Amino acid sequence: MFGLSDKWLVSDEGEGTWNAIQAADHLIECENYNWIPRLETILEEGEKTVFPPFDRFAHLNNVQSVPLKQKLEELQKRREKILR
Repeated sequence: MFGLSDKWLVSDEGEGTWNAIQAADHLIECENYNWIPRLETILEEGEKTVFPPFDRFAHLNNVQSVPLKQKLEELQKRREKILR
């Protein structure tokens, strides 16, 4: 997605869809508040634990003016840290 124009990055496919920036924000939100906490819960408490609900649209309320490249680099660093 590097090198794409802003027009491409903020374009979506209509109502109920996300653009590239929103998709990156969603992945970061999931990494921080869904996937990893749930994995930690499974490892600590076992598979029978009921997970709290996850708002998969929360990232839409957290608008930041961070460049997409920086967001993707943040996501990559978080993922690499987790996989070590």
